[in-house]
Amino acid sequence: MLRLIGFSVKKVERMASERCLALIVAHCRLARHIPYRCIVVAYETHIHGEAMIRPRGRSLVGQPLEALAPDPRPRQRFSSIVAISHNTGILELTVNEVPPAQCGDDLVAFCTSLAGRMNRYVPGVLWEDQPQD
Repeated sequence: MLRLIGFSVKKVERMASERCLALIVAHCRLARHIPYRCIVVAYETHIHGEAMIRPRGRSLVGQPLEALAPDPRPRQRFSSIVAISHNTGILELTVNEVPPAQCGDDLVAFCTSLAGRMNRYVPGVLWEDQPQD
């Protein structure tokens, strides 16, 4: 996705190395005043199906292991995006089979669906009076 919008690895690394410490400190100071009930965190993860299967078994010392042979069927890979709120837990979850990987359209659909479940920020109102999520 970054290449499609004109970002290269070199450009991302340069931007990370040139980040301004003063802006980071200012952002952290502002973020400290936002109550947890107003924060929604979105996270993307990729799961390889075979990684969820234990490769070895366990048994008591001196007893043979009674294990079934591994299932020969291939395990699918999944990519998921989840949005979590401090108050209500999971607000939105989408899971896609890989391949194909998630694309920009999947992220737009996720954000559109998530926006319907979140409350809006009210400009000019103190954080203590803002609605949750």
